[in-house]
Amino acid sequence: MATASERLAAAIATLPFAQLPQEWEGGSRLNIPGLSSVTREDPWDALVSAHAPGLSGAEVRFAVAGDGRTIAGGDASPDAVAALGRAVARQLDAPFWAIGVPDEGDEWSVAATEAEILELPDAPGDEIEASRVGGNLTCRIDGEESDVQLPAIDALLDREGGDAVVVAHRFSGPVWVAEVFSL
Repeated sequence: MATASERLAAAIATLPFAQLPQEWEGGSRLNIPGLSSVTREDPWDALVSAHAPGLSGAEVRFAVAGDGRTIAGGDASPDAVAALGRAVARQLDAPFWAIGVPDEGDEWSVAATEAEILELPDAPGDEIEASRVGGNLTCRIDGEESDVQLPAIDALLDREGGDAVVVAHRFSGPVWVAEVFSL
């Protein structure tokens, strides 16, 4: 049976915006300086264990927005994943996205990564590219030009204060993970 780390890595590998380092093989390893001759970057910013009674399934995806709201993806409710979010928040400030897999009983292993989190319940597609260059706004959804208005994406562009690009990927349900690049 695969370890929790291996199952987390497999779940993360399905995300179009997350990449495992080429040399990362998963499984148990000690990345403790002096104890291992080979250190590998973990593909997450925090790795925690958490007690979540009543949570079920093979995987759960959720995000915690900058304002502290837990946004559940898939069938899990925000209340069901709140314990996982609190455990991550002890190591990582919001906003972040996270994936959890059951370990034993009500224990879950959760990997999380800092990111811009957007809740876009009515957004179409799986990838949004929006840019503002010289005051001109363009938007592409799944590679096609679009005139869809997305205030949350516009707010990220405004925050940059000049020419910028936002690339957002659907994480799960209404949860999107975005990267912002100044031009």
